[in-house]
Amino acid sequence: MALSSFPSIHNVLKYGLNILTMEANDSIQPGCLVSFKASGEDYKVVRCQGTEKSWGIGVALYSAKDGDKVAVALPPCICKMAANGSVNAGDLVYPAGNGNASGAVASIEQNIYRPNSSKDNLSSTGSLYLHQINYMAVGIALEGGVDTTIDVFLNPFLYTPVNVSSA
Repeated sequence: MALSSFPSIHNVLKYGLNILTMEANDSIQPGCLVSFKASGEDYKVVRCQGTEKSWGIGVALYSAKDGDKVAVALPPCICKMAANGSVNAGDLVYPAGNGNASGAVASIEQNIYRPNSSKDNLSSTGSLYLHQINYMAVGIALEGGVDTTIDVFLNPFLYTPVNVSSA
C-alpha cells in the first residue's frame, strides 16, 4: 500500500522543545519530515525524499511554500507524521519515498526484511535475507497504522544508518 495523498495533519508537535525557523525550498505540509536542500544551502529545507542519503532532520509544524519561513521541530521530539504503508508501534522508521509519500515515514522492519527469494516462503527455511538499503532511521513509531497518521519519537541520532546487503 502507499499514500494516495499526503494527509492533512493538525497539532503536529506532541512534545519537544527544540524548534528552529528555516526556509522552505519546496512546498511543505504540516507533519512533513524535512531534510536539508543541499550542502552549502544555509537553513533551507525540503520534503525528505526516500532516496539514499536523504537524512531527515526534523518535522515541519505548518505548511510553507518555496521561500517561506517554516518552523521545524528538531529531535528529540514526538510528532504526528504520515505513515506510508504498514507501520507497527515500536518499528524503526525511515524516510518513506517520493511523490505523495515524500515527507512521510515507513517501517524499516516492514520493508527491508524479505524472505529468501530462492525459497517458496519463510516456513521452508525460516531464513530472512536483507535487501540493500541506505537510509537513516529517523525515529521509533509510538503507534501503528497503515497509510494514516501516527505518533513518532523522532531521534535519529540514537540509530546508525541502515546499510545492509543481501546475504
